[in-house]
Amino acid sequence: MTKEESANQHEADFDSGVTAAAAAVAQAREALRQAQEHYDEAYAAASAKQEHVHDASVGEFIDSTARCIRKFPLPSVIAAGVAGYLLGKLFRR
Repeated sequence: MTKEESANQHEADFDSGVTAAAAAVAQAREALRQAQEHYDEAYAAASAKQEHVHDASVGEFIDSTARCIRKFPLPSVIAAGVAGYLLGKLFRR
C-alpha cells in the first residue's frame, strides 16, 4: 500500500468515525429532548397535586377520612388495629 492509499484510507476511516460520532450526538440530543418533555410533564403534574394538597384544609382531610371509614368500616377497624399494634411495638422498646 502506498503512502497515498494509506492516507486516503486514514481519511476515509476518520470521516466514517466523524459521521458515527455525529449520529451518536444527534441520538443523544433526541433522548435528552424526550427526557426534558417527560420531566416537564411530571413537574406540572406534581405541581398541580401539590397545589391541591396545599389548598386542602385539615377539616377536608378529616371529612374524607370519615367518609372512607363509613364506606369501609371493617377494613378501617383492621387497619387501625394493625397501626396500633405496630406503634405499640415500636414505642415499647
